[in-house]
Amino acid sequence: HNFYPLLICRFLVGAAHMTISHLPYMLVLEFCNEKTRIIPLWTIMLSYSLSSILTPVLSMYLSSWRALLALATLPNLLVLLAAVFHLIPESIRWLLCKGKEQKAIQMVVKIAKFNGIKLTEKQHQEIELLVKSCSVNQDASKQSQDVSLLQKLRQNKRFTFRAILTLMLCFISYTCYYGHVVNTTKF
Repeated sequence: HNFYPLLICRFLVGAAHMTISHLPYMLVLEFCNEKTRIIPLWTIMLSYSLSSILTPVLSMYLSSWRALLALATLPNLLVLLAAVFHLIPESIRWLLCKGKEQKAIQMVVKIAKFNGIKLTEKQHQEIELLVKSCSVNQDASKQSQDVSLLQKLRQNKRFTFRAILTLMLCFISYTCYYGHVVNTTKF
């Protein structure tokens, strides 16, 4: 009966880890002006440092490994719920790649308002022109989606080689790491 709670918590952590560790920083950068961009970086670094310090301390005071695992899983669950209920704003870059020009313009206006900038009509028109010039042509995007992944990999052999090499190196390093971690319990 111990395996299923562990499996569920590890699934939640795996499903939301990249979302928690990298994407918020990238999204927040779109909301920050140039002078305040260092603040999200400091926040992320501080959160990693604090969690590294607090995890052993919490494990001393919590009653079991299940409580520590549940506590470590909670932030991941919150991010997944925020994504399900659309509480995390879409990236302007993603909106432009998907051809959603109006939503991208609305997001730029929202970011300007967040930073205390009131846009004039001329600035709003300039933003619309800029967004339209950056937006992906839907026909070109649809044509590129018609090509299968296997065809793309065959066309770009250098990328394919690098991707396979990266996967192999990650597999080897993770295997070595977890091999040492699991093997240390025998001592």
